[in-house]
Amino acid sequence: SGLYWNRDDSAVPGVAMTIALEGNTPLAAEIQTLAARTVFPYPRRTSRGIELNRFQLLTAVIERRCNIAVNAHDLYINVAGGFTLQDPSADLPACAAIASALKNVSLQAGTCWLGEVGLAGEIRPVTRIELRLKEAARLGFHAAVVSSREKVKFTGIKLIRVSHIDEALAGLLIPSR
Repeated sequence: SGLYWNRDDSAVPGVAMTIALEGNTPLAAEIQTLAARTVFPYPRRTSRGIELNRFQLLTAVIERRCNIAVNAHDLYINVAGGFTLQDPSADLPACAAIASALKNVSLQAGTCWLGEVGLAGEIRPVTRIELRLKEAARLGFHAAVVSSREKVKFTGIKLIRVSHIDEALAGLLIPSR
């Protein structure tokens, strides 16, 4: 997990953490997003570590379901350490990182994000949630944002249950310094 995680305690806008599965191994992954204003009519979308079409779909969901304007910004997304995320659980942290970058506010430190995001903005459960949460607790995370439909017994960290993307982003953004 150390390869894919900065472990810097200072919160930076556009950065979200998740616990992804590589086979059966849970790994911490840092998703970084940068938003830069553009004057051009077709904003640029660049992705490394997350499939470009998935990235574009998630930006459309954020704009439509959360009323966050994305069309005036070039957006760049990267998974730190060269890790490639194909796991649908990366949807929610990617959305959180995108929204954080667009609003220029940091996400709560010590929180990881685990959830698939549907086109309607709903947050769906992910596979092997208990394994992911155990790894998150072991790595020192104190909270995890998960689907309200998760059936989980693990209580090693605080679970923040959400059903929709706008609910997930509403109370979790904090002003940056």
